[in-house]
Amino acid sequence: MVILERNIRSRLAPYWATISILICAAIFAAWMPMEWGNYKAVEIGIGLGGALATVLALALTLSVIPIQRAADHFSASIIHLYAKDKTFRLAFGTLVAAVVLAFMSGSGLFTLRPRMLFVVQAVLLGSGVDCLRAFYWRFLTLLDPANAPRILTRQAAQAIQWADREVRRCAFVEGLDPNGPNLDDRYRRAGIYFRASALLDPVRRWNKDLLEMAAKALERREQSTVAEIFSGLGSIAVFYLNIKKESSFGQDEDHIVNPIYEGIMTVSNQAAALGMEETCQNAIKVLGTIAANTAQITVSSGRIVKAPYIYMPLSYMDRCAETALQKKMQDAGLETIRMCRLVLAHIPEAYDTHAVDASLIDVAAKVAAAGYGMGSWVVANTAADAIVEIAMAELGRERYRRAVLLSKAFYYLEFLLPFAIASSTKVGLMAGSFPPYASTSNHSLASLIQTACSLIPGHDPEHPRRDRLTRFSEVCEATAKHLSDVASKVDFSSSLVMADLIMVLDEIFKTLRQQLESLDPKLSEDENETFDKLASQFIWASGCFWGRDKINAAPGMADEVARMLSAHAVAFVRLGHIDLATQVAHVIRRIAGNIANLSLNSIYDVADVTAQLWPIKMAGDLAAPELSAIAANLIAAPYGVDPKDEGEIHRVIALRGQQMDTPSRRSGYEGMMFPDPMAELYDLKRQMNPDAPPEEEDLDDFWP
Repeated sequence: MVILERNIRSRLAPYWATISILICAAIFAAWMPMEWGNYKAVEIGIGLGGALATVLALALTLSVIPIQRAADHFSASIIHLYAKDKTFRLAFGTLVAAVVLAFMSGSGLFTLRPRMLFVVQAVLLGSGVDCLRAFYWRFLTLLDPANAPRILTRQAAQAIQWADREVRRCAFVEGLDPNGPNLDDRYRRAGIYFRASALLDPVRRWNKDLLEMAAKALERREQSTVAEIFSGLGSIAVFYLNIKKESSFGQDEDHIVNPIYEGIMTVSNQAAALGMEETCQNAIKVLGTIAANTAQITVSSGRIVKAPYIYMPLSYMDRCAETALQKKMQDAGLETIRMCRLVLAHIPEAYDTHAVDASLIDVAAKVAAAGYGMGSWVVANTAADAIVEIAMAELGRERYRRAVLLSKAFYYLEFLLPFAIASSTKVGLMAGSFPPYASTSNHSLASLIQTACSLIPGHDPEHPRRDRLTRFSEVCEATAKHLSDVASKVDFSSSLVMADLIMVLDEIFKTLRQQLESLDPKLSEDENETFDKLASQFIWASGCFWGRDKINAAPGMADEVARMLSAHAVAFVRLGHIDLATQVAHVIRRIAGNIANLSLNSIYDVADVTAQLWPIKMAGDLAAPELSAIAANLIAAPYGVDPKDEGEIHRVIALRGQQMDTPSRRSGYEGMMFPDPMAELYDLKRQMNPDAPPEEEDLDDFWP
């Protein structure tokens, strides 16, 4: 009922004066006492006609103002459209009719009783007021700078629809086969395409007018007007491409949409030179929106579905963003990343859009590099996060192309990492975390592994030997290789990025452990070997930060890595993967040895790392004697340093081992950032002897 009432009010609003005066006049004529024989209809009619003629002259005078403004600020097309405005024409016709009727009402031509003549003259007065009111509101509308782009956009859409109907009619009359090989058919199709091109000439003209208006508005620094023009151009481009999908316009997109892209980029570059960041943002937003919409316009080639129209707006968006970022426009960079994510969200999983994803990664990488260059950590981190997000999106696509796109993303991350470390070292926590290496990020390396893990298909009884882990293995191998590369090439020093990376490695190991726990040994012997192989790659990658020839991370971080690795080694023993625990032991000892040989730090750093072998040895004492022997030999092995330092190192190693078993660490040592091996060790003890009463000192015999 409320909606109906609102609709009635909106419909009657333009005629409120006429209706109000009509009601009042009818009431007055019906019930008010008056000598109607003395009613001077002639004088009132002439006066009313003169008043309405004055209103008409005023309306015509006012209508020239928006046309003059259009001549100064807009284009010739707008002048013609304003001159043909339906509201002006209707109001003008109504006023002319009211003037004529007003004069006629006083001439005696109407054979009406005075009461009725009074009502008619009152209605004419009300219609004149309503026409003046309509003139006023339309006058204000036409003075709005954003109105002209809307009119041209609407006209262009109507012209495109009309051209489409004309082409369809011609094709139907000619009875053409759209794909027929007949030479005569091809000639006739060419004629229709030529005709369609001529039909679209008004659209091209209006596009040029819109771009001309944008340039003039830019000179006046009217950024809101430019935004409205950009929105209109984007609507025309999307509408045309959607129509063309089902029509026969030939290759006219080169003459319709490409000039739109070029014009938007030109205006954006001019705005960047003038420091008008809002216009640059709007240009990027419009081009990104066009790209997102064209993702749904597809072409099929056999079983492959592609979106061919998406590349051009993406390319122009990239160029607009590049120009804006050169002027250090941070919001333009953030808008670019938002548009990349918008395009990504509009790409269906069944499409072959590898090239699109690669282009989006290129754009995000440029924005990230520019963000570090201008000192904007927000822009840089947002773009770096988007790089991994785009690579993760391809994992779920039906036409996944191995780890090619992921390798491209890792290449850019390796390039950006030194800048992230430099910013972290320079400003500390203010720079934030490097999202790909931050465990709290939804698009970190750990999230990447978890996503790939979630996409592992279930067992198929009809294909028992099918390799379910192909995609997961490729992702893990590419990630482990990336970590090994950055560990050996990038100097982390004492950056906070290294601490984040250790937590990411911890999350990766937890994911692999969960998969090892969930595997059915009877069905998954090969898969167990695959997971062992993948875990092994991450184990060795964890130790690459402290290489034989160069140390790329602080020795203090080596203690944290060793603690994390030791905890997972004990967990591997609990799961029955003794070989993985053995590899961890060798990696920890290698880290300690490299620090001892290359570092000028205290020998206590070496002892702190080696002491993390004690939990592995104790786990071996509980469940794997061969592992215990290996760990004991690694603990006792010499470091090849000065004999005096050698003895001190082993003394401190024994001391650190005695200090490990504390009540807080048995319960998980909640205050620690990384997992503690002691909690895992007590879990192993309970697993080995589940019926034994809990005795806190049961492990005392294993300590040095």
